[in-house]
Amino acid sequence: GVIDTKAIAVATELGVPDQLSTGPADASTLARAVGADADALERLLRYLVARGVFRRTRHGRYANNRVSAHLVSSDRSSLTAWAEFFGARWHVDIWNELGHAVRTGDAAATKVFGQPFWEHLTETNPDAGALFAAAMANASRVQVELIASGHHFERCRDVCDVGGGTGTLLAGILTASPGVHGTLFDLPAVVASAAPTLDAAGVTDRVTVVAGNFFESVPPERDRYLLQAILHDWDDESCLRILTNVREAMANEARVLVIEQELPPHDGWHI
Repeated sequence: GVIDTKAIAVATELGVPDQLSTGPADASTLARAVGADADALERLLRYLVARGVFRRTRHGRYANNRVSAHLVSSDRSSLTAWAEFFGARWHVDIWNELGHAVRTGDAAATKVFGQPFWEHLTETNPDAGALFAAAMANASRVQVELIASGHHFERCRDVCDVGGGTGTLLAGILTASPGVHGTLFDLPAVVASAAPTLDAAGVTDRVTVVAGNFFESVPPERDRYLLQAILHDWDDESCLRILTNVREAMANEARVLVIEQELPPHDGWHI
């Protein structure tokens, strides 16, 4: 799993899927295009072909398949940033401290960075923060159609996305519900990068961007509050504080929509 993660991340960082989006190419051609060693790149691609990522033609040229097509940056459902995030050195460093986390119950990221994960991403390592935000945007683009169609947002007045990142999910909801206004709420360093996403979706004029901290308060008097992939990041006490702040801010008849993965009753693989 570690090898797969790093191999996919390196191929994505080099831009191999993008190069192959225009057609098959041999390793030497790809190496010149992406700035890599031809022999080493060939070995990487042969490995990934064997793992079901990319395909190799009978003439020895490489091409995208259904898996690697999702690593093309221009693809609507691109997971390029997600792949780079999982393979990033600083992210792998966190998993290298899994033993510490299990023995102590403390966050591995704090041991690695000397500060909490979110502080490191927003205050110390903005490049890592930008990559994380892009990865979350990748995930939101995949989920947005399901979420937008799973609730009657068109009946809402104002949808507040709490911890909404750079606005990918909110933009998708507003696109599907033209008469609805949105509020994007997240840390100052995060929402500062939201404009391109909102502009590209054509919803800027229907979004109020609010910077803040959901441990302190959230924008008041909205009638829908979204918490997508938020609560699983925190312990019970912290979750209670977030939900209490949302409850105190809610308008009459408002609702909170918590979007999370459930822990299933079976013991098989799940995601």
